[in-house]
Amino acid sequence: MQRDYELDFRRYPRDQLPEAPGIYCVYAASPKKGRIFRLLYIGEAANIWNRVEPNTHLAWRRWQDESRRGQELFITAAEFDGTSDDRERAEKALIYEHQPPYNTVGKKSFNYGKTTIVTTGDNYKLRDYFVVAGRDAAHERSSEATLENLWKWFRSR
Repeated sequence: MQRDYELDFRRYPRDQLPEAPGIYCVYAASPKKGRIFRLLYIGEAANIWNRVEPNTHLAWRRWQDESRRGQELFITAAEFDGTSDDRERAEKALIYEHQPPYNTVGKKSFNYGKTTIVTTGDNYKLRDYFVVAGRDAAHERSSEATLENLWKWFRSR
């Protein structure tokens, strides 16, 4: 089943993240140059603050250690009012489309139906609009092809 999501990302200081469900992105940036170098990770949480607060996220120290000298980590987050299944689907679509280096799950396949994502706000390094076809797209195409072939066969008789 097709789903459409609009995600309005906002940049937050790490100690002021919303205590709300949503999707967050972690970036490496140079605050002195005002330049964002790369998207490191995309995650989802029932409570963004609890998931990313200081000393909670298991990978935070690794991201800091592997950031280049002079770079800092920062976070953008989009609050999400939908179900946890919808939140996870939107997160997986973002991961599949953008391939962040520290996400290990969801980069090779997207096991949901057609999903449209629109990002607004502080959506650094994220595409404004994209569609992930997902597993149902191949099934729909093969079903359409089968029906078309069946119809051609029927007309030829």
